[in-house]
Amino acid sequence: MIKKRESKKREKNIVNGIKINCLYQKLENIDKIKPNPENPYLHPPKQINIMKKILTELGFRRSIIISNRSGLVVAGHGFLKAAIQLGMDKVPIDLQDYESDTKEYKALTADNAAGLLREVDKTKLKDLLE
Repeated sequence: MIKKRESKKREKNIVNGIKINCLYQKLENIDKIKPNPENPYLHPPKQINIMKKILTELGFRRSIIISNRSGLVVAGHGFLKAAIQLGMDKVPIDLQDYESDTKEYKALTADNAAGLLREVDKTKLKDLLE
């Protein structure tokens, strides 16, 4: 049985110059984190560059979700890539339980799939990104 840990916020925690401003269970060595090879979402260089700017300016605002079942990333692939490119050696993670491989895959796809249905005010978004 896997012992559950409570999430905690570590005040003023900085990793390789990047602030950690989110709740997380632990800081994990980046080389131990395994992206999910079944992740259907691509992260083109333009997106990763924006994510690197977000991390540099705002720090981590949410942890990377790792499955206790498979040991793979369920959420946070893009920010993981950005963190790697920024030279971070640790990132904030949360470990989560899933009842089955199917439920884990649904979690992998659900948040992003729902986001694809939103509408975007491109003028506001452009102003924010600049």
